[in-house]
Amino acid sequence: MDENKVISLAKNTNVKPGEPVDTSPSKHDNNGGGGNMNDKYVTHKEFNKAMGNIDKHFNNMNLQFEKINTKLEKQKNDIVFAILTITGAGVGFLSLLIAIIALLK
Repeated sequence: MDENKVISLAKNTNVKPGEPVDTSPSKHDNNGGGGNMNDKYVTHKEFNKAMGNIDKHFNNMNLQFEKINTKLEKQKNDIVFAILTITGAGVGFLSLLIAIIALLK
């Protein structure tokens, strides 16, 4: 796993994709206040912010898949139209050949 893409929820909730992650100890990391609040725990606000960022990434992926599906649907329609056009032209050409042969007899 690329270490630049790992985000510690406790310290780096404002990191944007592609930015380096600051892993240096914060000046506020003194483990004081009567508890051992280390990187194993995040606040509700930090968790919601991280989940919001994850949701944005999935929404962007869904948008990209939707664009691909639209292109594939258009290509499918174009192929069906081309097959119908070629078939129609072939039937018309064969009808013309049959009519010419019937006239020559």
